[in-house]
Amino acid sequence: MRRLSLWRPRSLLAFLAWTIHLVVSHVRAYLAKRVACADDDEQRRQRHGKCVVVTGASVGGLGFAIASRLAFTADVVIVTAPNETDALQAVAHMRKTVPKHVQVKPYLLDLAKIEGIISFACAVTRDYCVTSLVNNAASFCTEAGDEADIYVRRVNELGPLLLTALVRAQRVLWITSFTHRAAEVQKQGVTYTCAARRYADSKRRALMCALALRARDDDAVHVCHDPGAVDTRLTSEWPTALRMVHRIALRNLGLLVSADSAALGAGRAYGAYTFGTSAKPLPVNLQNAEVGASESAAEVIRWTTTYCGGAEVVREACNWLHKNMLINK
Repeated sequence: MRRLSLWRPRSLLAFLAWTIHLVVSHVRAYLAKRVACADDDEQRRQRHGKCVVVTGASVGGLGFAIASRLAFTADVVIVTAPNETDALQAVAHMRKTVPKHVQVKPYLLDLAKIEGIISFACAVTRDYCVTSLVNNAASFCTEAGDEADIYVRRVNELGPLLLTALVRAQRVLWITSFTHRAAEVQKQGVTYTCAARRYADSKRRALMCALALRARDDDAVHVCHDPGAVDTRLTSEWPTALRMVHRIALRNLGLLVSADSAALGAGRAYGAYTFGTSAKPLPVNLQNAEVGASESAAEVIRWTTTYCGGAEVVREACNWLHKNMLINK
């Protein structure tokens, strides 16, 4: 399988742009004030007696840290991972620290596989009433080609959107990324030649979806949180030398935070878009955001109907997407 080189000038320039936007975000967050929003009281009332679903909760990652914190204010915590080993390992580690009355349940979930998403959603909603969903799972894939482009888009954008439509949680926390500020709009049908650009574009599209749902979904509260640069396994596919340089540089600049610190900020997140461990509100301005979100919803509808036909759960999810996201209904 051919891979996209991360040492190419275009990739290095993308990483430089990411760093600049990361620094700017930290400066803005430092100058911003923590303002309580209208969601605060409602979300505090929902914190107790709830079932939480966290995607991408492998040990050592941000999802695991978020799930571990939420376990102290929930009755049931459902952690997902794309393979059985990671899911069971996450549960084993969590059970050492969480309160004994809290149920910690492992589930397999690969957001690139539609059958798995639907099966997971049906199983969870059959047994529990999900009050909080954390869309955390993400992929930075270095493979080249159309299949890799589709995989990244499904894991980072389409899969979380479909899961949100199926689970219908009362509160949805979208883990976003400062990299969206450096995204460039890619023409449809054109294969990506830069893995960093592909990742940033997928996070931009996911953010569009989250903001559209926040504005139009009357049955749930959607919150977007950018944790900043977090020391996790997301960069595991990077060349070792580049990964070391990236980690050392950001750590020396004070821009790299641990997963536990980032989870603290995610727990504080309220409002449209917050950043960092202090969860300060930051402005976010995406051109044609509603159009982009509508295109994503239409793509999910095509994806589901192609694979699953007229299944009742699929029809309900598609109707929900029509109602909340499609511009031309």
